[in-house]
Amino acid sequence: MSVPLTDDLRQQYQSLFASCVVNPGELNAANSVISRIMPNQGRYQSVAGPLGVPWYFVAVVHNMECGLNFNQHLHNGDPVW
Repeated sequence: MSVPLTDDLRQQYQSLFASCVVNPGELNAANSVISRIMPNQGRYQSVAGPLGVPWYFVAVVHNMECGLNFNQHLHNGDPVW
């Protein structure tokens, strides 16, 4: 079931996002992932651009599914070959 993104719901999401903070205990882990993502920003942009999604979304999914390993499938982390 799909929920329509009304202006009110959009504002609620934006408010929730604006109030997010990184747990101080996880800051080093977050910075570690960021430092591994940034050198590949161009690769993520080349994939994300034609799809109309933010490059960092592709990077986050890549981290979750593949541990940033470019020899694995983005959708499930299985080896490419």
